[in-house]
Amino acid sequence: KYQWAYDGNDSNAIKYGRLYTWYAATDSRKIAPKGWHVASDAEWITLQNYLIAKGYNYDGTKTDNKIAKSICSTTLWATCLNEGAIGNDLSKNNSSGFSAVPGGYRGTDGTFYILNWVSDHWTSTENSSDFAGIHALGYTSPDLGYYSKNKNYGFSVRCIKDTIAVPVIITSAITGITNSSAICGGKITSDGGAAVTGRGICWSTTSQPTVLNNKMSVNSDSTVFSCSITGLLADSTCYV
Repeated sequence: KYQWAYDGNDSNAIKYGRLYTWYAATDSRKIAPKGWHVASDAEWITLQNYLIAKGYNYDGTKTDNKIAKSICSTTLWATCLNEGAIGNDLSKNNSSGFSAVPGGYRGTDGTFYILNWVSDHWTSTENSSDFAGIHALGYTSPDLGYYSKNKNYGFSVRCIKDTIAVPVIITSAITGITNSSAICGGKITSDGGAAVTGRGICWSTTSQPTVLNNKMSVNSDSTVFSCSITGLLADSTCYV
């Protein structure tokens, strides 16, 4: 309900993406694909500082903010004669590969504005109960701008891939030990920032067993799980 293709025409979404209110972009149901998130203001600043330091300003300098051309697509933008502007010689755009497209925006009055002129992106960072930050690109400008806008505007979004770490798991105490079986399990204390897609037990008569040794998968989506392993050898040490 709170996202649109420009002018309500879905064919525009293919070229320009969609426009979202800040509320839709940051809704707890997560508008970004699984494993991704809407960029924060700090993450935009990280991108900006990196590009400046690496010489992505249109004139090759490493001071000031003149990176707009380096992050905009080589098509769709309106043309402009201003030196270093996004719209000045589109063939020199997009040296970074970021490929921002000029999707325009939707005003709080429900009207769509300036397609091919601007590419304004919500951040996930709010400034007040009614306003949040955007990072903005305009066809006449050489810089990546910043503004605070009412959360009901419709702007584009930038998504960033989540940082994934190795999950952390604690092996449970072994119970139900017999001559040939035992009950084993574990507790996942951290998913590492992504959904856990498999759980189970690995065992061997040598230390540090892996899935290349004996293994059993557990059909569960719980952080705590267990199963019975069988076929063990009597009077031998088994590592889990």
